[in-house]
Amino acid sequence: MKHLSDGVCSVLLICFITCCAVQPPDSVIDSGLGFTDVVYSNGGRTLTIYLEGGAPETKESRALSSGMAQMSHDFYEVVFEYEGYAARASWELGQAVGISGVYRTDAGVDYSTVNAGAPAGKAVLFAGTKADKTLLGIGRLVAADGESGALITTSTRSITFEVAALSAGVDSGFTISHGNADFVLLEDTDNTVSKEFPVFVLPLDQEITAVYTIDVNADISDYINAVKIREPGKVILNEETGFRHNGKRWLVEDEFLYDYASLSVSMINNDTDNEVFNNEIEFTIDELDDQGKVFSFSFEVPVYAINYSENSNNGIPKSIDWFIRPGFVPFCYDLDDGNKEYGGSVLLSAAGISNSITVSLE
Repeated sequence: MKHLSDGVCSVLLICFITCCAVQPPDSVIDSGLGFTDVVYSNGGRTLTIYLEGGAPETKESRALSSGMAQMSHDFYEVVFEYEGYAARASWELGQAVGISGVYRTDAGVDYSTVNAGAPAGKAVLFAGTKADKTLLGIGRLVAADGESGALITTSTRSITFEVAALSAGVDSGFTISHGNADFVLLEDTDNTVSKEFPVFVLPLDQEITAVYTIDVNADISDYINAVKIREPGKVILNEETGFRHNGKRWLVEDEFLYDYASLSVSMINNDTDNEVFNNEIEFTIDELDDQGKVFSFSFEVPVYAINYSENSNNGIPKSIDWFIRPGFVPFCYDLDDGNKEYGGSVLLSAAGISNSITVSLE
């Protein structure tokens, strides 16, 4: 699944941030909400945010263009934290943005890390989908006022985030302890549709361990430490196993499906609230005994950026509840075809799978 784009892209987020007092604690949090206008340009990779007073008359339309829609991400959250002082804002395409309470001093505060456990200043940008809050990319602060670095002073007027895309896919991201990867043809009886999918063939009567790796197109340690677990992750067994083709959804016929009532697939890490997300997600699959039948599963891990605030407090908005998934909803419940386009569910089978499986329209 290509969540944002291949590799690391620079997203210019020019934030004329509401100033927070240089004085100690009592006046660190700015009670005023600095509303801003947003201009999207360069295919959505540049986000220019202007403080009160509005953007220039030459600003681009806020309409969601087809180009922007193709980018998939249409919702953002930015979080700053320094020694217990937090600032947070979220917005969707076309909305104004309010950011207040960013702690800074005349000498400057270094916000170069995204590591949630670091004692220094932290700043992170999350990019994802408005509809289901699937996390698509993670950004770190790399420049202030156009100069390389992440030192924010009382005179800083603009900041630049570099965003690394998350990606997922069974072609390289899913491995099993025993068994083998193969391909199976899913087709209907009238040959209206015929499509090949990767399938992981598991031995009978043996517990299997599996790992699904969520990739970050950058140094993993620089980004993934910004992602913390809100609630334990969960496995979603797809009793309707299928895929989309030409605007229609095709489902594996019941005679080829494993009895889901007897299936047990469990996520065995990413199960502790407030711990850093582990991008190598581990599963166990209990012993299988129904030879030749297929099943599929998806998953989601509820996460948040750096720190969590359940309610708005002192003018700081509540945290956004994000999710790590192997694809967008509803595509994360469709079978992954191994082409790293949309991601999706993992297809598995007990030993002795047929070369061809029949599907029919939903």
